Amino acid sequence: MNKNLSLSSQSLLIYIIFFCLICTLFAACRTTRAPSPETTPKAPPQDTRPCIANFTVEGSAMTGRTYKTFQDFSNVTRADAFDQILQSLVTDGWTVASSSKETGVITCWAQPRFSKGETESQNVVIRDKGAAGIRVELTYLAPAMAIVNTSKVQNGYCKIMENVQSAQKKSSDKPPSKPPEEVKPVPPKPEPKPSPPPQPPLRKTTVIVPSENLREGPGTNYKIIGKVNMGTSMAILEEKGSWLRVRLEDGTQAWIWKESSAEGSTKPSTPIKKAPGDPM
Repeated sequence: MNKNLSLSSQSLLIYIIFFCLICTLFAACRTTRAPSPETTPKAPPQDTRPCIANFTVEGSAMTGRTYKTFQDFSNVTRADAFDQILQSLVTDGWTVASSSKETGVITCWAQPRFSKGETESQNVVIRDKGAAGIRVELTYLAPAMAIVNTSKVQNGYCKIMENVQSAQKKSSDKPPSKPPEEVKPVPPKPEPKPSPPPQPPLRKTTVIVPSENLREGPGTNYKIIGKVNMGTSMAILEEKGSWLRVRLEDGTQAWIWKESSAEGSTKPSTPIKKAPGDPM
């Protein structure tokens, strides 16, 4: 009887051990089963913007890295894109070293912005693709051993491209151009009137006295406005009695006593008189 009890105890112990193993395997299966779709974390959406999709990095930290991207635009001219990009770079603190709207090339530099190190440089090339529009190519050159924040470079590139995109939107919002107006025939111009015959050259004379007064009018009662010395050349504009209206070489016009000039009747051997009323 004791033998039978011993067998029963052994059998019970085996059953208990077997039950424990089954429970352990069942718990392990529940723990390692595939998570449900509801609890699976979703991957962040991929950025499909051309400024990111076309972004590349060349070089190494030892030699310096080159960061590039490009984007195509339709319905925007190279000149409009050039203006938008140039304004964006200047607003963002870049110093323009050279720029040419005709070739669509901009070269600029700045103190470290995207990296920690030496002066940075950035180049822009706007290519004309004919009917397909234009392509904007951006190149950022990082100096050797510079620590570059790639995310900042990408964000800066995308900001420039968004500004070009806004120029494209403005171009598409422009009202359609009006048809050319009908060109009216221009009446023939009247024939020019014949110019009057040239005036004969003015007579010239010179001052033959040591000094003579220039006056506002033909007489000693007129105000003295200047003086001329012997040998001064004058053009005769008008003659009135014993007075001449003359023009000097500097353009000054005045009246002078005729006898004090070579036009007077005074002979060289005769003492020169002053104009009537002038102090001797």
